[in-house]
Amino acid sequence: ISKCSKNIDTVWGMLCWSGKRYIIGNVYLKLDYLSGVKEFIGMLDKAYNLGKKHQCAGIITMGDFNARHNIWNDSVNNKYGKCFEECLDWSKFGVNAPSSSTFLSKNGSSLIDFFITSNDLDYNLGTPFTDYKAILYSGAPVRGHVPVTITINPRCPQGARKSEKKLDLSSMNWDDW
Repeated sequence: ISKCSKNIDTVWGMLCWSGKRYIIGNVYLKLDYLSGVKEFIGMLDKAYNLGKKHQCAGIITMGDFNARHNIWNDSVNNKYGKCFEECLDWSKFGVNAPSSSTFLSKNGSSLIDFFITSNDLDYNLGTPFTDYKAILYSGAPVRGHVPVTITINPRCPQGARKSEKKLDLSSMNWDDW
């Protein structure tokens, strides 16, 4: 999957846990390389297809996306965030972000570290949270990234998953619309 781009830093693998397989990835999208968002979206598509091929329970990616958007509770929309909004296949993936900033700075904090997961995991994931007390030796908590954690429950209780109908544009009757 990483070979989809020579210009962005990613690590991918398969996690086998509690009898299920997951494709996991970690990413760093450097600033001033907007093409990296589209290249990462290509990686997600490849991971999605590999997940189907290997009967995985879902895809979990995390990292520093340098993408800011109010969709995931950041106070600013930047080019990276807008590109994610436009290019991410929201019928397959979602953004799971904590409610607080993940990069701290005296000049203003931001929420640029989060998870992008396949929608089939929606009911198995907890709400992401940050750990401001962690000593990272990177300047945090005055300046720097703070850890973001998410919990996974591989055994979703029966009946907890509610069916959700998504809009399918290919089956839309445009004349009636």
